[in-house]
Amino acid sequence: MPWVHAFQLALLGEYVDEVASAVAVPAQQTGLQRYAALIGENRAFFDLCRQRTASYWNAYYRARYPSLRMFPAHRLLLQMERAARSP
Repeated sequence: MPWVHAFQLALLGEYVDEVASAVAVPAQQTGLQRYAALIGENRAFFDLCRQRTASYWNAYYRARYPSLRMFPAHRLLLQMERAARSP
């Protein structure tokens, strides 16, 4: 069900830190490459999710995660993006 990936991606742009853990498990099980088509077809949506993640990290989680790259939602988005770029 590819439509599920859009909802999982949207959840990563929310402010609740634990959501990334809940999304990461099914994403890793099904393979991050499954997000490639979604990211390719909806680049603006993907970029918006990344921007929201960075904004929430800055507002609420900077003390817990000193670097944005350490923030779980951002890390998962980067993994999805890398998987989408790989053949």
